[in-house]
Amino acid sequence: MSTMRIGGLASGMDIDSIVEKLMVAERMPMDKLEQQKQIYEWQRDAYRDVNKKLTTLDTYIADNFILKSLNTKTATSSNSDLVSAVATGSASGSLTVESVSQLAKAARGIGTQVNATSSTKLSSLFENGTMPATFTLNAIDTQGNMGKEVSIGIDANTTIGELITKINGSNAGVSALFENGRLSLTAKNTGKAVSGGAAMTTDVNGNALFVKLGLSNLVTQEGQNASFQVNGIFTERTTNAFSINGYNITLKSTFNEGASLKKTAQESLASATENLNQTLESLAKTYNVSLPDSQNNSNLQDQIDVVEKKIASKIVEHQQNSEDSTKSVEEREAAKKKLNNAIAAADNLNKKKDEYNTALETLKNLESIPLATNPVTMSSSTNVDEIMTKVKEFVATYNGFIKDLTDQTKQPKYRDYQPLTELQKKEMEAKDIENWETRAKSGLLRNDSIITSGLSSLRGLVYQTNHAVTNQKYNALYTIGIGTSKDYNSGGTLEIDETKLRKALEEDPDAVVQLLTMSGEKSATVTKADGSTGMGDTRGFMRKIRDEMDVIEKKIDERAGRGSMTETQYTLGKYLRNVNQSLDAWKDKLIKIEDRYWKQFGAMEAMINKANSQSASLMSQYY
Repeated sequence: MSTMRIGGLASGMDIDSIVEKLMVAERMPMDKLEQQKQIYEWQRDAYRDVNKKLTTLDTYIADNFILKSLNTKTATSSNSDLVSAVATGSASGSLTVESVSQLAKAARGIGTQVNATSSTKLSSLFENGTMPATFTLNAIDTQGNMGKEVSIGIDANTTIGELITKINGSNAGVSALFENGRLSLTAKNTGKAVSGGAAMTTDVNGNALFVKLGLSNLVTQEGQNASFQVNGIFTERTTNAFSINGYNITLKSTFNEGASLKKTAQESLASATENLNQTLESLAKTYNVSLPDSQNNSNLQDQIDVVEKKIASKIVEHQQNSEDSTKSVEEREAAKKKLNNAIAAADNLNKKKDEYNTALETLKNLESIPLATNPVTMSSSTNVDEIMTKVKEFVATYNGFIKDLTDQTKQPKYRDYQPLTELQKKEMEAKDIENWETRAKSGLLRNDSIITSGLSSLRGLVYQTNHAVTNQKYNALYTIGIGTSKDYNSGGTLEIDETKLRKALEEDPDAVVQLLTMSGEKSATVTKADGSTGMGDTRGFMRKIRDEMDVIEKKIDERAGRGSMTETQYTLGKYLRNVNQSLDAWKDKLIKIEDRYWKQFGAMEAMINKANSQSASLMSQYY
């Protein structure tokens, strides 16, 4: 603690050893402070280790049960060569694909052959013109919308092969190939452009470049959407792989294309029927005709007959009036105008009637076309065994966590084993030090209020009822075979009645999944089994666990902090700061005490030395 000193020359005493022993006694208050500091640091680390375990369990639950569906389902397809399906946890009902009239295809441009190879420099293609330094290129995204234009730079030394690499390495959404002197550009995403335009575009510079490479039109084969009929509904997708009702479907081949023709014919007949009805209603109003009721198309001819007869009579009437010499010129001209209008009305009616009859005949002809292939039906079933495995894994993981925390709150406290000082460690073997510190660290979190109250809260979650579960038969953990251990000292570990859990999963897997993982709200209005309403927690058990662990973690942060926090931001940090300040003060105090001892022994040495000198002087007078 101070500079090296040499003592005992006069007295013959081991001053160093004496001072060292005196300082051991003087250091005792400081040793206690250092031991207390070590205890605080151990407690801090023990708390933070608990938080690490909380985070690990939270991540495990999130990754395996929240972000992924617990309800594992298996999809089956009656013809996976035509349509395959994978069921997600949200798959519901069955799907039937009656037909696929066309598969989605990507837009493509294929150029004519040019006299060049991959090593040909682009500049050689522009001997009679100026080669552009940049060009833009873009294509549709997965939704059929045009992506952002990407600028691609080239220069006189750029080869065709390097151009292909630049295009393929860009974010333009285009794949390029140059083979046997021909350029091919293909949109990376299938389908038509939502805008109705081309699925790939370039600027004037790009057009100039691609023309030199034999591609005068950037798109020579337009992209197309997948067209299909599912559960009786005709629809389209930009890709052949998509999701419907929780099924990830992949269309692999076209089949029953006639169904699409029938659909088109049905739409044409519906349109023609509507146009004919509108025309009949307009003419009936014009010529003051009462139309007979038409409940179906079989009565449509009756309406046509009534209107046609009325128009025919009006044509005869107007013809006669236009030729009647007894009429005035103005009257005959008016009759001619009405005659022309009646003839035009008759022509329009005949046109609408012909369109209707043609559409009706087309549909009748198509109705006789049988389905060449049976519709593809997809259904899903819950994989009970996999859910059972996941739940058992969760319980085992959760129990390990609970047991770990419970054991820490019950560790024995060895009060006779205080942290070792540096002087004590110097006198002990490494193995002895390890054994000592194991006992000294024992019980750091014994009966800790944060952990014990947290464990109690977690245990209480097991007994809560969730009235938001659709099947109230399974609205609590015990109803699906999950409960706490009969050993109360276990801290709230879980036990599974596998027979009961399997039965619940086979009967209503969705209800079990809801009970365990549904999102819900911490405080929501619920309707209870007796019909009464009240407030309740509608979250799944695992979500409640995560929330309670978050509460524990925050309390531990307040006491033990995190690595990113300063000492003044948490309780133990403040304690450590105070201890360190006291230690600094004691270090200064001990230096002064040691200096004082050395001064006292120095004075003693000086006195002894003086006495020795006097004694020697006296002795010299007698001898």
